[in-house]
Amino acid sequence: IGPETQNVNEARGETLVINGRYDIEFLSATDKRESTMIAIKIPIYQGLLGLRLLLIKPELNTSISKLRNLKGLQSYIGGHGLHWTDLPIYAANNLKVVTAVNYEKLFEMLKNGRFDYFHRGANEIWGELERYPNDFVVADNIMLFYPHPVYFFVSKHRPELANKLEKGLKIALEDGSFKALFLSHFQDIIDRSNLSTRNLITLKNPTVPKNTPPIDTSW
Repeated sequence: IGPETQNVNEARGETLVINGRYDIEFLSATDKRESTMIAIKIPIYQGLLGLRLLLIKPELNTSISKLRNLKGLQSYIGGHGLHWTDLPIYAANNLKVVTAVNYEKLFEMLKNGRFDYFHRGANEIWGELERYPNDFVVADNIMLFYPHPVYFFVSKHRPELANKLEKGLKIALEDGSFKALFLSHFQDIIDRSNLSTRNLITLKNPTVPKNTPPIDTSW
């Protein structure tokens, strides 16, 4: 069995890494994952996935773009995947939510008004907008942020691989090649997001393990 021949979702891939059939997967950090696999605690996205922009229907842009705090956002309903690890963020921040198991279904639900906004990582939302240019817009003036580290998780059957990967990533951080690679992929997205013009609403994330190192979001 191999990733090149199998259609494997996140949960199935995680099980295969734990069982030693796969070697590595990149996943959001949780206590459970850190206990069942070897976490390489160098955040791949440098916090970018936790920087959320809102995909909405155009007619809501005027009102949502004026939001300045969490209390205001609590008046609206968000959409989220039922099994996504950051779902508990909604309850922790007293946000109303509608869920679905199927990722594509969420866009149809947003289109049909089942919820008001779909918060997406800054590295995800622009590609999704291009798929639905006549249905949605990215809300102006607002962004959300919560700690959401994504690590490489290695099977406990491959500790030598985990050691080599951690060593290599630390070298790449020190010599600047990690940052250069990151910006080669994401600088255009960061620029397009106009982050300096957006009001920031910070959310607490109860799923992040307590010993998680702080994320350097300066990139």
